[in-house]
Amino acid sequence: MDVSTRAKVARKQVARELKKLTKEETKAIVEDLSEEVEAKIANEPQGRRPGMTIGTDKVAWTVKDIRDLKDEHGNQQFPDVTFIPERTIPLTWNGIRVQAIAGRELKVPKCFKDIYDRSIRVSIEAPQEDERALKERGYEAIARAGAGALEEE
Repeated sequence: MDVSTRAKVARKQVARELKKLTKEETKAIVEDLSEEVEAKIANEPQGRRPGMTIGTDKVAWTVKDIRDLKDEHGNQQFPDVTFIPERTIPLTWNGIRVQAIAGRELKVPKCFKDIYDRSIRVSIEAPQEDERALKERGYEAIARAGAGALEEE
């Protein structure tokens, strides 16, 4: 249901309730509700928005949506960045997939670079965390030998 339809439905509901009130109560409530509804309508983005539901379908994100996304100051939220990935991995943000290929320059919105950076950080930190956890549990020999030591037993 779009904004104007929701506003009409709200106005009809208010009208039904107003019939039960005195004229003074009615006037005061109408003024308060009118200001509230107008404020909500003014702040509601118009048109198609990624993630919004239209009927039973959700509006899918596009690369254009990402590039048009603004922060609270009106600046582009995800400016394009250029980098050269060290690994080949798929990067997905809100259903949009970009393939990062090792050694090839890639220009993408910053959200994809952030995902790439997180995946690299996790792949570096995970083995260190595994080793630390093994040492804490008293398995220093396995931690020094690595995963292969578990298979030999």
